[in-house]
Amino acid sequence: MASPATETLADLVLRRRQLLERLLLLCGKQGELVEAGATGPLLTLLGAKQKLIDELTDTERLLNPFREEDPAARQWASAEARAACADNAQRCTDLLAAIRELEARHGKRMAERRDVIADQLQAIHRGHQVATAYGPHTSAVPGRPRNITPHVGPEVPSASNLDMTTN
Repeated sequence: MASPATETLADLVLRRRQLLERLLLLCGKQGELVEAGATGPLLTLLGAKQKLIDELTDTERLLNPFREEDPAARQWASAEARAACADNAQRCTDLLAAIRELEARHGKRMAERRDVIADQLQAIHRGHQVATAYGPHTSAVPGRPRNITPHVGPEVPSASNLDMTTN
């Protein structure tokens, strides 16, 4: 007969596997969104991933006491129940490896996209600097041209009304 603790262990390992399967699925969708440059949906997906990670963290915390136990001392309902739990544990290991690999790939791709966008922004900035350097003078208020008014002052004498006589 299985002990209640062993049944709890099997349930937690199964829960861990289910969470990791869902996380792997979201990682795959994340890759599609990164490639598409879909920032809004990507942020929504990252929020959903965080909830799964929080659930996984809680499950890991509940599994901690079992890590300190001697596996040989556990009482299982049957050899099949023990094998099923062992299979789930192995599947968790495989899923974690797949998730890590995908996360590394996505991180690299996101960094590449960030660098491309940074280069584009730098080019736009340089273009703006050139345009403003040779464009009309601007006032101290950005976006408002400086008012350049003609000189108003004493009338400058023209050649026709200059006194050209000498004393």
